[in-house]
Amino acid sequence: MVARIGTPPALVVPARTADTTAPSKPATPSPAASTAVPSWQPKMVEVDNAPRRTEMRMSKNEASKSAQEQMPIACPVLKALVVEGKMKVDPEGRVKTNEMLAALKERGLTRPMLEALRGISYFANEPKDVPRNLMDQSFNVMHLRSGLTMHNADSNVLSRGTFDEAAFDRFTAHANNGWMDKDAFAAAIASQTKGDLHAQNPLVAATFGKNAVLAEYPVLLKLFGTKEPSGKPAIEVGALKAFWKDGTLPANANAPGSVGMLDTAKLYASMLVKADTKLVTDAFKGLFTATGLATNGLRLSGAGEAASGAMGMASVGAGKAANCPHLKGGGKPMQTPLEGNLVVHQ
Repeated sequence: MVARIGTPPALVVPARTADTTAPSKPATPSPAASTAVPSWQPKMVEVDNAPRRTEMRMSKNEASKSAQEQMPIACPVLKALVVEGKMKVDPEGRVKTNEMLAALKERGLTRPMLEALRGISYFANEPKDVPRNLMDQSFNVMHLRSGLTMHNADSNVLSRGTFDEAAFDRFTAHANNGWMDKDAFAAAIASQTKGDLHAQNPLVAATFGKNAVLAEYPVLLKLFGTKEPSGKPAIEVGALKAFWKDGTLPANANAPGSVGMLDTAKLYASMLVKADTKLVTDAFKGLFTATGLATNGLRLSGAGEAASGAMGMASVGAGKAANCPHLKGGGKPMQTPLEGNLVVHQ
């Protein structure tokens, strides 16, 4: 369609008169009238040639909330439920918790999983909103970016307010033959966590951030219910992009009760081991450590392949040793967590 070009109408300015009446309040601009969707523009730092934001959450002020209301919903699963019409957003931006749970029950989630999500929904917004979220059994789905459940170590694909193609490509660079299985997700999570160990508070990234993300993707794998050609649960990269960008979930719902705590906990445990192993391995491979210098020297001399298997085994051993209760002093917590040491070794 080609827009017609004509002479623009002249701007009519009313004549000034004496100030006998109070000035009228300017109308609030409609989100639809905006030429571009607002985005969160936090301070960014480069980590391994990729930008990472230095702030975990958006501000809690009114300007921040107004901007969030014009952005896509931060959680892609909730966005998909809204797109499907399973969950209605009221004029305040709030959704009913029971509508969310009913929609997820149709997707196969068990009662314990649903009740766990109910509890999490109470903390979706700011601390002051918890009583209302609890009493009303609802939460503001448009203000998630400043809420308590907003975390770091994430993909950054939607967190800044728009679909970030570059962030998506970095995340899915870990895919195996075009599919994101549990190993690919674990590698991607380790990469995101490593970035935020440098860009944000390393302790928060290595604990709250990493574990929040690790809890999300096992559920997502089960929600999709798709498998790669060899039969392993996995999500095709194109389908994952449609999910993040357009809020599209597979049309076929899972069997009732097929997405439960036990299965997702098994996936979580497996992904946790792989993510932690990669984090430890990457820490030992840093150029500014003796081990990293030795490894790179072996690689340059052509002996790198022989060393790689030993390096992986040593890294796993180091991870297990750090969690050994005897090395921790009879079960007492370590003074400095292993994840915090990663910053020192980079």
